[in-house]
Amino acid sequence: MGNKKIDINAKKGIDVDRVMEAAGLLKDSVVDEQAKKIEILEKSLKMNKELAERYHLELEKLQEDYKSLAAHFDGLCAERDMFERCLKSAENALAYKDKVIERIKKKNAKRMSEKCEVIAVLNKEIVFQYKRREKAEKFVNTLGQAFDLLKKKVEDYEHSIGR
Repeated sequence: MGNKKIDINAKKGIDVDRVMEAAGLLKDSVVDEQAKKIEILEKSLKMNKELAERYHLELEKLQEDYKSLAAHFDGLCAERDMFERCLKSAENALAYKDKVIERIKKKNAKRMSEKCEVIAVLNKEIVFQYKRREKAEKFVNTLGQAFDLLKKKVEDYEHSIGR
């Protein structure tokens, strides 16, 4: 049977060896093209893996920074609470000042003068504590905004990598 086909093709002017050679060249060309595409895809995969690793490392760093800021924020909140207690104490001292003044008026003028000096110091301390509280509140608010911004960036980053 194979000979008949060759004979038939030979009669039609088809050179089977040339056809087979052309088919082999075509196959080699297709294999080479596929090898190039596979190489490009492998390079792309390698780059994507490296990029994913860098993103993963950056995310871990951001998470560590977030934890550090959260701990620092907690510390600041505790300090703010301490300032608040100091301020409350100073306010109580201010209220007590009026009572002290009345008692001092009943005693001698010298003792009254000494007590007034103490009250002046307390007043300065109150002013100082108010200023300290305002600074602390501004600082805590700034940290809160930075904390929110960092949280948003982490969420955006996680969203961008498909988590």
